[in-house]
Amino acid sequence: MQLICSGINPDPELRLSPERGNVTFASTDMSWCFTLRSFARMYADTFGSLDVTAFADRLWGDIYFNTETRKFTRKAPEGNSKQARSFVHFILDPLYKLYSHVLSEETEDLKKTLAELNIVLKPVMYKMDVRPLLKVVLGQFFGSATGLVDMIVEHIPSPVSGAISKVERSYTGPQTSDIATSMRGCDPDGPVMVQITKLYHTTDAQSFRAFGRVMSGTLRKNAQVKVLGEGYSPEDEEDMMKATVEHLWASEAR
Repeated sequence: MQLICSGINPDPELRLSPERGNVTFASTDMSWCFTLRSFARMYADTFGSLDVTAFADRLWGDIYFNTETRKFTRKAPEGNSKQARSFVHFILDPLYKLYSHVLSEETEDLKKTLAELNIVLKPVMYKMDVRPLLKVVLGQFFGSATGLVDMIVEHIPSPVSGAISKVERSYTGPQTSDIATSMRGCDPDGPVMVQITKLYHTTDAQSFRAFGRVMSGTLRKNAQVKVLGEGYSPEDEEDMMKATVEHLWASEAR
């Protein structure tokens, strides 16, 4: 991934790395995710006040925690070459232990462990199958996906601020036109322009649902629009057809 990114833009500020806050660790199977900063914040919430940013900076790379001096070092403590790096010590080991306690199906030991983590389950939950129980425990352990949201807010441009570069990269029409100006400003009153990024076929495979972003204007149900194919140009409208907007959905909305 680093090679791909550096090949596109070698700017070191665009380097992907956990300590920069632009990498999230996640399990889609168990529905949890975290960044170094969000995990550091969990420690602060559990053990009291600490510098979350400074702690998170020490959770990646060749950094070790000396349990005797209670200090971080760049080298493993003398006489303990097997000392785990800080990421393993503070994140992976606790996570592995939590997994192991749940998978062991030893209810009393699990209750003690969860009590130390301030995780409270209803008695009936301990009778659940292992996988559903593990998902419930991890859901309470990690809480909401604040790490992912923080990463998005900090590192991904807002639709408005990112519109300028997006239009420059993807719009093949004249950049000086009124349409391009409207898209760069995300003008809701401008001409309707929607960039379709994917088509999903319906369950009966008879039609498609288009997933896209409204670049300018306001899209409404029953509106008449022009669907432009890849081969469309103002001089040759062969790869174009008129259509009616039959339905509108907000993706992943409630």
